[in-house]
Amino acid sequence: MDNYTLSAKSFGNFCLKNAPIFILVIFIALFLSTFQELYERWIKWDESLSHGLLVNGIFVFLIYKTLPWNRESNKKILQLAILILLASSSLIWLIAKLTNISIIEQSSLIIMFALLCAACFGMRTAYNLRLLLILPFFTIPIWDQLIDSLVNLSGYVVGLWVQLSNIPAIIEGNSIMIPYGHIVIADGCSGLRYLEIALSLGFIISLLNNYNEKQLLPTLIIAGIMGLVANWLRIFILVLVGYFSKMQSSLMSNHEYFGWALFAILCLPAIYFAPVHKAELKKSLTAKKPILLIPLLALSIGPLFNIIINADPHPHKLTNLVTQTSDIIGSAKLPVTVTAPDTPQSEQIELLDGANFIYVEIDQYQRNTAKDKLVPYISRLYNNEVWLANTYNLSNSDLSAIVFKLKTSEQHYIAQIQWFEIGDRITNSLRKAKLLQIPALIKSENDFRIVTLQMSCENSNCDAAFDRLSHLAGRFTRLHPPQ
Repeated sequence: MDNYTLSAKSFGNFCLKNAPIFILVIFIALFLSTFQELYERWIKWDESLSHGLLVNGIFVFLIYKTLPWNRESNKKILQLAILILLASSSLIWLIAKLTNISIIEQSSLIIMFALLCAACFGMRTAYNLRLLLILPFFTIPIWDQLIDSLVNLSGYVVGLWVQLSNIPAIIEGNSIMIPYGHIVIADGCSGLRYLEIALSLGFIISLLNNYNEKQLLPTLIIAGIMGLVANWLRIFILVLVGYFSKMQSSLMSNHEYFGWALFAILCLPAIYFAPVHKAELKKSLTAKKPILLIPLLALSIGPLFNIIINADPHPHKLTNLVTQTSDIIGSAKLPVTVTAPDTPQSEQIELLDGANFIYVEIDQYQRNTAKDKLVPYISRLYNNEVWLANTYNLSNSDLSAIVFKLKTSEQHYIAQIQWFEIGDRITNSLRKAKLLQIPALIKSENDFRIVTLQMSCENSNCDAAFDRLSHLAGRFTRLHPPQ
């Protein structure tokens, strides 16, 4: 009996000491669908989140090193406020998931886990571990929003270096044209991977050395600069190699390892010489029973409503929406390809409007299972490596208007009008289309369409083309285009 009591007590102490790990497991189970989406990004070693599994492994290890966590009781009003924020964050996660806004959906995980820790173990404990709790921010795709800015910055810096090197080159945006070929600074050359990994390393070093915020900030600034410089050097050296080898060097097509070698040369010495503080992560000396039931119930609101709302859809057979008329010449691809995900139903036609050729594409989507998104993930609707895009505001219309210019030609311009239909609603904004998924799902509407009209312009002034496209817009939808 005494041995049984002793074993039960030992098991109880084990569970009490490792309560944060058990809570983390429950948290992952509640939001498993989001973690599965992230996991698919983490295992793609050629993308910007290929360090995700390693950083999250370090996160779990550092949590283990801080055990046991002591529960510091919150005041009743503070505990109530934390529970309200926890439930609200869970509902925000639900809305973001239903509307396919991955940034908010995935970022809310970190906020919810921090609030869960504060509710279970007390605000003081969560505050002492605040830097550790935000480490997973380096493993979510929130950084993807920097790609366009980083591409432009890389194009500017490398273009400046090329000009200073006196290499004959034409620099246009993110394109560098040398006498022997065309070098494009694409999304993969933005330097995002180097930036994220450099920041992650700087943050982990700061945690291990027990830096405070004042010491952490300059560490991250230095790490970020070194990550970006490594990428700029990589691109600049590739331009030099391309020029002097007349684009024949194997490095032009296989430069992945070369980039990481440069990154290591710059960053490893900085890691070695980083100031060391011989102090451990803050940890509690004793463990008290955490508060679990009410915080976990508040956290479960979002996943519970997700099960209720996100029921299985009722897919139907998709058909053509355009009626055949005499002015339709036949099928033809758009001059500027719409880079949307594969669609089960796409109409691509060409018609003759007076002396003008109009190109029309209608892409239709629907949900086949509850896991599908009504509005699929779309990062960009055109190929920015080939086309430069300028957005225009049309008078007396809310239609989305863009003039595309072919990078390799000074006289190739395409005017485009585009909008999105979600059930019986219409918008010219992809972000609004994502938000409109919520009423569409509640009403069991299961249709999403992208309508695109294009025609050529003689020069960068496409006003006449936009007038024709606007006039014809209402013909190619069962709804009324935005006015």
